[in-house]
Amino acid sequence: MPLADAPYRNDVVTRRSAFWWFQAYGWTAYGVSVYLSMLPALRPGAWLPMLGVKVLRTGLGLSASLVLWRLYGHLRGRRLAVLAPTAVAASTFLGGLWLVVFEVSVTLAQGASLHSLDWQAMPRELIDYAFVLLAWSGAYLGIGLWQEAAAARGRVTALELESLRYQLNPHFLFNALNSIRSSVPIEATAAREMINDLSRFLRHILTAPYPMLVPLSQECAAVTSYLAIEQRRFTHRLRVAVNVEPAVAEAHVPPFLLHTLAENAITHGLPGRSDPMDLHVSATAIPGGVSLEIANTGALHARGTHQHDGNGMGIGLDNVRGRLERLYRGHATLALVQDGPWVRARVELPVSLPSAS
Repeated sequence: MPLADAPYRNDVVTRRSAFWWFQAYGWTAYGVSVYLSMLPALRPGAWLPMLGVKVLRTGLGLSASLVLWRLYGHLRGRRLAVLAPTAVAASTFLGGLWLVVFEVSVTLAQGASLHSLDWQAMPRELIDYAFVLLAWSGAYLGIGLWQEAAAARGRVTALELESLRYQLNPHFLFNALNSIRSSVPIEATAAREMINDLSRFLRHILTAPYPMLVPLSQECAAVTSYLAIEQRRFTHRLRVAVNVEPAVAEAHVPPFLLHTLAENAITHGLPGRSDPMDLHVSATAIPGGVSLEIANTGALHARGTHQHDGNGMGIGLDNVRGRLERLYRGHATLALVQDGPWVRARVELPVSLPSAS
């Protein structure tokens, strides 16, 4: 099953189960409330007959709601401007039908003539019945719209993660393979080590489907493999250091986050340099979360605001900000700043850290 399809299918099952629980609890509460509201005005001998009357009324209301359920199922995906007037019209019509069927049934069950029905009072009573169905419609449609919006967000995130697995920069891959090929005749040991680094990196990104969050230790292992390849590719021009505090090693972070920032730093920091570039990866605990930082020696103004390579294949910092916004709803930050000779890309995430034992 594709990663993007799994959340959708699970959401369908969840919605169906939630609907029947909603029906059971909602109509039971309605039936109990209308029955209890009548008890103070009844003599004890009338309690049981009135219970049957209220069960009938509740059962007919439940049947009317199932008709609405079918109707709204055909309108799934329509705008609120269509759903709202439809709900009012359908609730009014079915509320009137509910009232008439209920009154006729009770009258016939009591052995009375239909001529004894107070038809003139029914328009006033219709308000009560129609309002119940309109309230049911509001709750059902409101929950449905909320679930669809949540499911859509989940599918978008899953699709992004699925597609991100295949957004490996072609230039990086081709350059790495060219480096391996050129080094084989001269230094077989270095070539084997570079192949191992590349294999470890590809294993991180192209094997098992990724969840929305992964342990930081796993993310660091992936970026370390990537940086090892880049170090062999650029030899003395790139110097790398990775420092992760043990307290945050198992904190959960978005996958490929560090890789995106590291690739961005190398792509925009190395070209045109005559001196070596230092690149530091760090992860530290902060109040309420974790701080991730990719820092490289260089000048920010030389890299530009939009972090894309010449062929438009880079993921870019704008993409990172978008992912953080979808996952953390404004509670995560990304900053790119010049700090003396360093350009620092810093991400702060609100995560729960394992307690020290």
